[in-house]
Amino acid sequence: MQLHYKSSPLCLHGRACTPGLPRFTARTASTIHKSSSLLDWATGETQHGHAVAIEKLPSSAGRGLVATQDIPPNEKILSIPFDKVYSSKPEDELEFHWSVDMALRLLKDKQACHGVASSKDSKWCEWLAQLPTHVLTPLEFTEDEVAALGDDGLAAEVRVMQQCVGASYEVLQEELQAMGCSYQDFLAAVQVLHSRCFFQPETSCHMAVPGIDMANHSATPNAQVAVQHSPHAVQGIAAIEEVCDPSTLQRECEEQSQFQLVAGHQGIRKGEEVTISYGSMWPDAAFLLLFGFLPEGDNPQNNCQLFLDVPDMVACYTSLQQQASLQLSEQNMLNKEVCECVKSSWEDAEGCRGLFITKHGVDGRLPVAFQVIEDCFRCVACQPSSSQGIKSKEASTSSSSSSSVGCINDAQVSLPALLQHRAAQRLRALDDLERSELQKAERTATSQGKAMARAFRRRQMDVLQCFLKAAQS
Repeated sequence: MQLHYKSSPLCLHGRACTPGLPRFTARTASTIHKSSSLLDWATGETQHGHAVAIEKLPSSAGRGLVATQDIPPNEKILSIPFDKVYSSKPEDELEFHWSVDMALRLLKDKQACHGVASSKDSKWCEWLAQLPTHVLTPLEFTEDEVAALGDDGLAAEVRVMQQCVGASYEVLQEELQAMGCSYQDFLAAVQVLHSRCFFQPETSCHMAVPGIDMANHSATPNAQVAVQHSPHAVQGIAAIEEVCDPSTLQRECEEQSQFQLVAGHQGIRKGEEVTISYGSMWPDAAFLLLFGFLPEGDNPQNNCQLFLDVPDMVACYTSLQQQASLQLSEQNMLNKEVCECVKSSWEDAEGCRGLFITKHGVDGRLPVAFQVIEDCFRCVACQPSSSQGIKSKEASTSSSSSSSVGCINDAQVSLPALLQHRAAQRLRALDDLERSELQKAERTATSQGKAMARAFRRRQMDVLQCFLKAAQS
């Protein structure tokens, strides 16, 4: 079974950490007790010590799981029964976004844990006590911080997320205020769940797994997660509930199905941090948007968006093809006609968004999109009736035998030329933004959000510079 993180924001349990960190020797009694208490509760195993402990990592890297003993290859490290997994409803049963629904429940459980009879009011108290209280994520970015990202596509995603959370709070505001919870409390709960939840495609459920949710990300993880189902879950409860009590079956299924943390093929040495991969094919933008951090070191999957969508690519292509031969109104009309042609001849055009390059390659959709755009441009620009008969400046001053609207010039625009042109544009824009932000930093203190945006922006510039260097060599 594959488990992966679903699109929605952030990571709260610290920066990404790589395996092979220095061994940790200083562990206080209180740290050991809290770690052991949570893992005892989550696993249901109290007779023996655990192979990992939750510890504070060096260099302000937050908390993580650290091996307390040598762990053999492929060894089970933690096994959490499903009745200890904090899970969302399936997507088709949700009234709100999954994280909103879970955040409301999380706040109710926190409130129950602070009551007089807390041990009876919620079984989640051990886990809730270990959750972080706050993390800075793009959900909290100001508009100035969002703009400082220098990426229109990512900025749009952040704004949509902010609007979603804000609108949800308005609907739930009365209920939340009755619980004594503010918008900041609600936002913090949403972010905690965004940062910790796995997504299980088979059930369309998001799951926070106590203990295992303390594992940090690494591009070279030394552990992985897996699910081992009970016989009931494998057979399907519906297939046998006619002869058994459904509630009993569901309980047995949750108790016997296990969410596991398993050591990798190399094993793990005592004192090493135990890490997993949050997503092996994700660029920086996804990590920042979903988890609130950038992977340490060079992310081989990082990319830079060149075109928001097909219309954006069409506008760049026609502008480069026509150069300055059309008035703005004529250029816009031509763009519109080419876009209409592309949409009618390519069924995937509407969903073709976020077209990108990497340091040494291009999005596989770019050659396809380029070919369709080129064909449509030829079709539209060379028709006598095109653009309502509007002629280019050059064509209008030449003989009557001239082609209509900028009909294909002798020197055609190639895909490499188009990509290099836009990459150079993006690099100049980011360079201008970088200088502007540095000037602002001289006048006012740099916020954490601005620092995160600056780090993201500079890594985008690195992608563009490497791409242009490779293209020109």
